[in-house]
Amino acid sequence: MGNCMIVFPDGRLHLELRRQEFFDGKATLVSFEGKLSTQELTSLRSILDGEAVRSLQTVPSPRVPMVADDWESFRAEIQRATKNAERRHL
Repeated sequence: MGNCMIVFPDGRLHLELRRQEFFDGKATLVSFEGKLSTQELTSLRSILDGEAVRSLQTVPSPRVPMVADDWESFRAEIQRATKNAERRHL
């Protein structure tokens, strides 16, 4: 599974849900377009601008091969309107 969502500054969003089955090799991709309300966009900005997110450290990628049956990750790229635009992989 590999899902991706992009939220633009005006609230428009693009969501892609990807899934590939290893046993039969079938892959599916479903895309959605939408727009966050002003309240939803304000809430999202509040979360992303909060100290809890700003203080997160970059997590190093695991070494391959891994000894695990399951592995999950989350990555966010946050572009901030500052003098020096900030892009971090969390």
